[in-house]
Amino acid sequence: MKDFYGSFEVVEPVLLDLIESQPVQRLKSVSHQGIIKPAKLFYSRFEHSIGVMLLLRKFGAGLEEQVAGLLHDVSHTAFSHSSDMLFGSYEIQGFQDSIQAKKVESGVVSEILLRNGFDPARIGLPELFPLLEREAPDLCADRLDYSFRDMTALGVDVSPVLKHLIIFREEFVFDSKQWAGFYARNYVSLQMEHYASLNDMTKVKILMTALQIALNRGIITREDVIGGVDEEVINKINASGDEDSWNLIDSLKKGDYNVLSGGDVVLKAKFRFVDPKFVENGGLLRLSEVDSSYKKLLESDRKKCSEGFKVNIIVGGKSLPST
Repeated sequence: MKDFYGSFEVVEPVLLDLIESQPVQRLKSVSHQGIIKPAKLFYSRFEHSIGVMLLLRKFGAGLEEQVAGLLHDVSHTAFSHSSDMLFGSYEIQGFQDSIQAKKVESGVVSEILLRNGFDPARIGLPELFPLLEREAPDLCADRLDYSFRDMTALGVDVSPVLKHLIIFREEFVFDSKQWAGFYARNYVSLQMEHYASLNDMTKVKILMTALQIALNRGIITREDVIGGVDEEVINKINASGDEDSWNLIDSLKKGDYNVLSGGDVVLKAKFRFVDPKFVENGGLLRLSEVDSSYKKLLESDRKKCSEGFKVNIIVGGKSLPST
């Protein structure tokens, strides 16, 4: 199995069986960013899940943690975190986490885990695994993998970053302030220019408005979104002949939308940030403790995210309807 982390021979039956299972294969058709094409950052939850597993493998994590890494996103809905606008809060983006344990502890995933001697109740809690999952601003395999993929898509060479990433006291850290800063500032760019950007949030808002209309009219169901995949949901709306929901999606695909400031639509995204630790003189320091400019940058970006944007979104020549 090959990824930009290198080539790996994966022979463990539990991993092979899980990779071939329907719940994991479904992730091939779920976009990581939750935005329909065209998009600069576009890859599947499957690619990310495999990447997390391989990153853990590269850095010596045990098989149980690799299994948890492979499955950490198995509960994602169609359109990934975009669906938090439907089922929760786009500022928190916690809906997937709320159903993760149930997804792992049921069906074929649970059967495979039990057959191979793993406890689904443990695997369904990623926070039990210190390399896989940590609260921001610390580094973890999940956060590292998606940011590496996004940086690579935008032309950043992450290969030297990987060379300076190490495990120290059971967590991912950097071996120097220089590389902690390089990674952290590129992560800030991802947050402000993509994850919480006006352009990306506008796309999410248009798409989720179309889905909300379709849900309200019974064109799609809640389960279509929670257990389905992106294209199937889109195709169901298209086949329905409902002009209101489909015209929004069609205009989004064509780029036929404009954003005017000062409207009634409020767009806010989750504040994603990192403040990496690095090794110095046998101990750990956090970047913001020794880099005042980075500390100020985080404070500024946090403020911008909390304020969000007040806009009027024009789609196909009409204001985006409220739902």
